[in-house]
Amino acid sequence: MFRMKETFISHNNIISPLGFSSVEVVDAIENNRTGLECYENFQNLNYSITAAIIEDELFEKKFKNPNCEAQFTKLEKAMIASVQSVLDQSQIEITERVGLIVSTTKGNIELLENNSSFSQERTYLWRLGE
Repeated sequence: MFRMKETFISHNNIISPLGFSSVEVVDAIENNRTGLECYENFQNLNYSITAAIIEDELFEKKFKNPNCEAQFTKLEKAMIASVQSVLDQSQIEITERVGLIVSTTKGNIELLENNSSFSQERTYLWRLGE
């Protein structure tokens, strides 16, 4: 029977409309800030919606990876940036003995649209995990 011997460290990060770190998000909540805004004609809808959306311009400023030529969706960029933040915090070398748990309430559902330049296979969570 396999038994985990030791758990050493736990780190976390959140990327949301309230901030790009767990500290920023908790601070926003403590100060009664919300990420909700009213959007008129969002994605060509004929009505307004209220949503919490990370603005593309702000997001692109935060996600910078000059060493990578691959193309990523907004969600994939958020995952990469969040994981990188956790790795920077922990300063742990990634080996086969290191476990990383990534949790999200999102998916690449926008890839289901016919005009997406990305493969619909990237909507699957197992693919996102890769």
